[in-house]
Amino acid sequence: MKINNVQGIICLVIFLIFANYAWASEWIFYSDLGGRSFYDKDSIKSISTKTLTVWTKLLPAQTNIDMYREMRDDTKKLIKEGKYPFKRRQVDDDELSYQKVLMEINCNSGSYKYLKFIQYNKSDEIIYSSDDNNKEKNDPMNEVRYFNPETPGYKFYSEVCNYKIKVNKK
Repeated sequence: MKINNVQGIICLVIFLIFANYAWASEWIFYSDLGGRSFYDKDSIKSISTKTLTVWTKLLPAQTNIDMYREMRDDTKKLIKEGKYPFKRRQVDDDELSYQKVLMEINCNSGSYKYLKFIQYNKSDEIIYSSDDNNKEKNDPMNEVRYFNPETPGYKFYSEVCNYKIKVNKK
């Protein structure tokens, strides 16, 4: 009986290692601030000679999940009172599991802005998408931000822009 348990544990460990390896081949890790952040190298697309887009993915830390839960509860209260101005998706499980963001990066200035923001539950259902709501002039999604040197975000910016330069030279 002990041999079967050991074999089962070994099979489970091998499966977990292989599953993690297969998943990691698509997404490249770049930060562990606020959770684990990745970018998809295959999604990098040139918009112009100095601008590109790339998809990022965040597996949020528990504190971020708890913060999202509080915001979700406040949203439910506003919906019940008829005071919530945005469209909400109807899904059974609205617990945040991960989020993806499409970013536009200017490789010359070190600036970026968010083009699309999507949150998913554990069943890979979309629980929020920035496409659901009308964009306004004051929408934070339209805000231009800058990568700060000496941060994981700056390392990500350098890697993505250097990858774009290498691909364009070929």
